[in-house]
Amino acid sequence: MNKSTQFANCGKYVFFHFLHFWYRIAGISHKTSPNFLRILLEDHPATLQSKNDLAVLYKEQAHYEEAEKLLIEAIEGHRLKLGNTHPHTLESLNNLIDLYEARNKPEKAEEWRSKLPLQKPNEQ
Repeated sequence: MNKSTQFANCGKYVFFHFLHFWYRIAGISHKTSPNFLRILLEDHPATLQSKNDLAVLYKEQAHYEEAEKLLIEAIEGHRLKLGNTHPHTLESLNNLIDLYEARNKPEKAEEWRSKLPLQKPNEQ
């Protein structure tokens, strides 16, 4: 098992123990709301940011397909939860553009670059 796998497994272990603790304190059962776990885990901004961070790690280790998948998920989730101009959305979008540039895919990079919000002249 390599270090990134060990790191990911450790993070999952800590997160799920925290989640179990939180359930007990709040008196919430995942059975009370079928979407509760999905909303808490998949759509939470912290989870989306973790996907972005893990994708950067994957990119550094040349696991490009995994990185691309996670970044697209992070971008879509951030847009829904935080909006197109939120710093986390823009960070994930820029990371995906960097990934495509590193893989020598300028067309894909430009496609995603066109989705960046236009900057006003005084924001440069």
